[in-house]
Amino acid sequence: MSRKHTVRIDPGWTLPGVWADLAGRVQQWLQDQRLPARDAVVLLPFAALLPPLRQAFAQLGGWQVRVETTLTLGASLAPPTAAQPRACVGDAVLDRLNAALLLRSQPATAALAHSDGPTFDHLVTAVVEATQALMARAAAQAPADRAAFWAQARAAVAQTQAGFAAAALESRLLALALEWAVVSGADGALHTDHLHALQPSAWVVVRLGGADAVADAVAQASPSPALWLDLDPPCDWDTLLGAASQGLLAAGRHVQRWLCDDFEAEAQAVAALAINAINAGDVPVALVAVDRALVRRVRALLGRQGVPLLDETGWLLATTAAGARLMALLQAAQALHRAQAGAAGAGTDNPAGWQPQDCPGPCRDALLEWLKGAPGAAAAGGDAGVDALEALWRQRRRGGDPVAAGRCWQRARARLAPLTALAGGPAAALQQWLAATRQVLQADGAWQAFEADAAGRQVLTALRLQGSGVAAWDVAAAATHCTLAGFVAWAAATLEQAPYLPTPDEQALVVLTPLARAFGRSFGRVLLPGADHRQLGSPAAQAALIGPQLARLLGMPDARYKHLQQRLALLHLLRGGTVACTRRLRDAGEPLSESPDLAWLLQPAEVGVHPLAAATALQPWLPWRADRRAVQAQGVARPLPCAPRDLPRRLSASQLDAYRQCPYRFFARAVLRLDEPEELDAALAKRDYGNWLHEVLHRFHSERNHREPPAPQLHAAALWATRKLALDDAELLPWRASFEHFCPAYLAWLAPREAAGWYWADGESDHERLGDELPGTHLRGRLDRLDHGPSGQRQVIDYKTGDAAALVRKVKQPLEDTQLVFYAALLAPPLDRAPGAADGELLAGYLSLDDPQAPRLIEHPDVAHSAQQMLLHLAAEWHRLRDGAALQALGEGAVCDTCEARGLCRRDHWQQPGPSAQSAATLP
Repeated sequence: MSRKHTVRIDPGWTLPGVWADLAGRVQQWLQDQRLPARDAVVLLPFAALLPPLRQAFAQLGGWQVRVETTLTLGASLAPPTAAQPRACVGDAVLDRLNAALLLRSQPATAALAHSDGPTFDHLVTAVVEATQALMARAAAQAPADRAAFWAQARAAVAQTQAGFAAAALESRLLALALEWAVVSGADGALHTDHLHALQPSAWVVVRLGGADAVADAVAQASPSPALWLDLDPPCDWDTLLGAASQGLLAAGRHVQRWLCDDFEAEAQAVAALAINAINAGDVPVALVAVDRALVRRVRALLGRQGVPLLDETGWLLATTAAGARLMALLQAAQALHRAQAGAAGAGTDNPAGWQPQDCPGPCRDALLEWLKGAPGAAAAGGDAGVDALEALWRQRRRGGDPVAAGRCWQRARARLAPLTALAGGPAAALQQWLAATRQVLQADGAWQAFEADAAGRQVLTALRLQGSGVAAWDVAAAATHCTLAGFVAWAAATLEQAPYLPTPDEQALVVLTPLARAFGRSFGRVLLPGADHRQLGSPAAQAALIGPQLARLLGMPDARYKHLQQRLALLHLLRGGTVACTRRLRDAGEPLSESPDLAWLLQPAEVGVHPLAAATALQPWLPWRADRRAVQAQGVARPLPCAPRDLPRRLSASQLDAYRQCPYRFFARAVLRLDEPEELDAALAKRDYGNWLHEVLHRFHSERNHREPPAPQLHAAALWATRKLALDDAELLPWRASFEHFCPAYLAWLAPREAAGWYWADGESDHERLGDELPGTHLRGRLDRLDHGPSGQRQVIDYKTGDAAALVRKVKQPLEDTQLVFYAALLAPPLDRAPGAADGELLAGYLSLDDPQAPRLIEHPDVAHSAQQMLLHLAAEWHRLRDGAALQALGEGAVCDTCEARGLCRRDHWQQPGPSAQSAATLP
């Protein structure tokens, strides 16, 4: 009499009643066979099904059977087998390292590791996937049958190698993967050996969503009695995979189908359906992760509404804040190493004298990202030091403290020294790179921040920064050598593969789960987004080296079997509650159609064809329309901020100009200190040329030797400025062409000026007015140039590379010119004292440097008088602001078109647009 039995459950079973039915059947079978329940083991296909079946057995009372999956049972029987060095153990990171070492030892692939890195990485992936697939199939064999299976596998590989005649490399790699799998699976290394050694009173295998090869093999090979409870429909593959459906829907289930316009519309539809289900009490809600990108967007929308969510899929560690911080550190070290190597190549490698302004743009960007985002990195100079360094690199005059920036720069370099120093030598072992990274994290306090964060702990574990304690890992990490760039690429690839598993939320109302784990569970509502032909139309890809022929010969899952599993999963999913399917018409301009599997499943039943055929309340695809309410548009009032105690202690020319244009713009810039950061590595623009020309002229005049010809000195100053600003010669080439035209013209303009008695006195100098006109505020500015004349005159010169005609129009109305008047006010005597002979006549003008007639001096008429008038009116205005006058937005003029504070003042949403008489500044 056979001791192996199979019972097919009625195809009309529904949830949650099926679990009580299964528990009763198992208990009755054990009684009929006179088998003790306390020693029996029930195997389920995945862990999410354990709670409902265990609860069903508990409600029956009596001795409890053991309800497990093959993985949970194996883990409880014995600890994991210690991995042997160079073996394939199922760990994606370790297996890739060992596969890379294995391929580097093969003559056919060793050269690719150096000549074609991407191709080599592709081959490593192919070998790992094939080896793991072969070992998974071997794990399903009884230990006594293992040798026969490997012999069969060798014969099958030899048989299929004829198909690789045109691809000898793939044939060799497949043979290599097989032998690696044989060695790795020897001597009881496979995790299923403990299962085969177990002899319970009975095995009970619940089949749901396809056969479980390991569970079937254990139950078949065991001398213990076995019972299979088959919940899948009694269909052959042709029925489940053929074009003609049998209408295999469970009776009475309601299926909704919603059609959306695009990606965002579908995300909002799914989020709205989830919230509606929660409000109706249909919880928990299952959110099936078919379209991962769409589900991420839905997750974000639900998070905004505070919906508690349990994620059973996890997301990549690379997308977490902890992963981003770790990569920012490594990329900063890589960028700094490249900059140091470039400086050494240019003959300027001087660690003690290398200044922050010598650092090129890409390096600046990476360092700032690390300094401003990584925990503990601000210790490399504090927040003030980081701000000063950014101000220096972005060429901001406000907030720039060269001393603080220099300290921050030096400390940042010192923090990254363990990595950059290691990068300066030959390729180092992966173990050394990990030790250096650990040293950097522990030195600046970031290590504690990572350990205090759930994602941070998983990042440290994934990269083996905490010490794996596994001998096989230590051997592989010591044998793997790479450069800093290779280490950064390895870390990025590792975080892209490792999932972040958040702490489960017991109060979760929405469960995010993959399709392969969504069925067989009781949900109040099931949401199936991405039900289109691209997301739900084709099964997962097969291992690259294992073709269909080899898979069939070895009984491995092929594309046909995976397609069967997907259709079974969809079929059983409908038993978990009301299902709402969504799809979009198009994605990025590409039209999408309904999933062929879903269309097959929802075809009307053919009467009398199959016992599963049943009528279903099936709706057609309905267009999704979000619930909208008509809301009366309401304008907002103009902002009226007052800042009597928060006015800046130092006022610059640009801040004063912002106040004259619009008091609210001044409030945003000077009081709130808001600005728009500029790209550090953007292509050179007109402004960069202007900054470069400022440096050239300042260097020329400050270092000029009047006994030598001026032209060579001016060209030498240009080379010096190029090195100081770390500019690319190729990008600067168009501007250098303009400079070649400007150079003789400037010297021709300068010669008669100097002959008349004018000489350069100072440049790039900071000046501050400490008078009592503005209580609590000083005027501060930096002058491009200050010349002295033959009769004691002083002339402020501001270099300009803009439109000369605009400058001419500006000085025609002297009181409308803020910049030159402000600079003149810095040098003007106090208001209560008349100018004396010692002060000298005060002049000012713009020197146009980029004009067909350049250089062209555009002088401001009577700038001293304009400065006096500005100080008088500014003092009165400042007292008004100190008394609590509002800094109201004007909302007029061309400045509104380009003002960066327009969104802050809500100019486009005012109730009554237009200027206000009470809000206008009283400055002339």
